[in-house]
Amino acid sequence: MNLKCRLLAVLPAIIGCGLAGLLASGASAQQSKSLMESDSSVRNVSSEASRGYSGYGGWEQGGFPASDWRMAVDANARTVWARQQYHRSQEELGTAIRNLQLQFEASAECTDMVNAEKQAYDDLLAARKAALQPVFNDPAYKANVQMRQEMAAQIAELRYRKDIKAEDLVPYALAKLGYAAAATAMEANALLSDTRVRDAQDRLVVAGRKLADLRARFDLSIRTNPELVSIRKQVEDLRISFLTASAFRDGAVFTAEAATAYSYHRDYLQSITPGYGGYLVPLGYRY
Repeated sequence: MNLKCRLLAVLPAIIGCGLAGLLASGASAQQSKSLMESDSSVRNVSSEASRGYSGYGGWEQGGFPASDWRMAVDANARTVWARQQYHRSQEELGTAIRNLQLQFEASAECTDMVNAEKQAYDDLLAARKAALQPVFNDPAYKANVQMRQEMAAQIAELRYRKDIKAEDLVPYALAKLGYAAAATAMEANALLSDTRVRDAQDRLVVAGRKLADLRARFDLSIRTNPELVSIRKQVEDLRISFLTASAFRDGAVFTAEAATAYSYHRDYLQSITPGYGGYLVPLGYRY
């Protein structure tokens, strides 16, 4: 009797726990269904996004942006071609200028003026030698030159002695300077008093001035030469083309890298699946 009474008292609690378990299992099933529908909607959205991107970059090779990388390769080849064309045009400009310079230097007018300047210089050297020959034979000049050489030798010898200071060499240096100045003054007086030396100097100045004027006119002609102006314009156009191709190459590579990164992350996220214990793991790591 006592056992029967106890079973009747516990029966309502057992029935209540069973109903609660059934309700909990139903709620869990509904929640799992909702999660599956949510995951399916996410996958559908991702698929729609990938189909929308396929029209731009193309994922025909299993998610790899092949068309973007083909564009990057093509852009790189075009950049190399543009750079070489630009460098070749620079070389053509330099070659054209050098050819004009060689033609100018080989012209009769330039050759005559160069020879005239060289002849005037040779005449000046001959006139100086003739004017200085009496000075070289003068005993006073020879004495000054000899004393200058002796002072130089004494200075060189005293410089290596440890007991000689720098100020001890000053008198020897001043004496050497005096002898050298005396000899130089005798040479200058002889050159100034010789008319042949002055005439040779004037001829050399005139010849050098004419040659300088001819070279200045040639430099101006190079700047206004129609052929060189056309080549310079071509060089500038190719430089702009090279810069444009480089900018397009950089943009194409950046786009391809971005598309590759997007493809990787998109495919990685789509491969996430429920694993053991409800944790999310990528494909290839199922338990």
